Amino acid sequence: MPSEQEMRLHRCCFTGHRPEKLAQSAEEVQQWLAEKIKDAIADGYLTFITGMAMGVDIWAGEIVANLRETDPRLHLIAAVPWRGFSARWNSEWKARYETLLKRADLVRYTSQSFDPSVFENCNTWMVEHCTRVIAFYNGSDGGTKEMIEYARERDIDVVVGGILPPKKKKEKEQEPVPETRREYPLNLIDEIMDCETYQNSRDVVMEDVPADFDSRLIKAVSTIKDERAYDLLMARYREGGTLQTIAEREELSRERIRQLLEKYVKRLRNPDILRFLNCGIENIPEKTSAAMTERLR
Repeated sequence: MPSEQEMRLHRCCFTGHRPEKLAQSAEEVQQWLAEKIKDAIADGYLTFITGMAMGVDIWAGEIVANLRETDPRLHLIAAVPWRGFSARWNSEWKARYETLLKRADLVRYTSQSFDPSVFENCNTWMVEHCTRVIAFYNGSDGGTKEMIEYARERDIDVVVGGILPPKKKKEKEQEPVPETRREYPLNLIDEIMDCETYQNSRDVVMEDVPADFDSRLIKAVSTIKDERAYDLLMARYREGGTLQTIAEREELSRERIRQLLEKYVKRLRNPDILRFLNCGIENIPEKTSAAMTERLR
């Protein structure tokens, strides 16, 4: 029986974005994926790993499953970030997800329940079990970029497509950016700080933000007993999504999204969490509940 290292030489995995984050049509992306998958097969890759997310992951998995009907050498592994991953998807994508799970040769849950690290855990597992990554990437920060960078750090072959040069707009076509608009995390910090105890006389500036704010925020959000919290906060404050676009994606009403975001921000305004976000765990007072302190470590 071949060793894990030998099997890894014939495994390839995928990474990419959801459909709404791609400049190309679904047909264009699937055509590119099909070409690169056939190239990989010609290079000796016979086992393919998909992370099962909407868009690139599922399209790639479906292509492999279809090719396997005439090429029994091929195998498909579904690496699922956690059980219940597709619970809040719309009916069309959920049906495609369930069908692809049944067509996979192996289903591997890289985390058993949700926490802010589930996507990183899944991406790491896939990279560490293959020697090629096929990535359809739009050039933005996020999980796809991090997975590409991690693969390259490990000297794993990365095939990248999808990046388009930015279109140069004429002077008259450029839309002015409203003065009140600020990039994450400043707008989220402003939102959290908009309370009596921590009201500032000026807007937050980058110099006010701790260098490790992102990691602190992940821990702070993990104290909210709702696995949707991190995704919805990032969709609103990092990706700049409107209440309407987030509502359509989550299949909830616009008002429900507003209520949830308000609840999450209220939680983050807890004085102990505010101290943690701004000053670190060492400044949490001893009277803070042991459970919360442990979650923030």
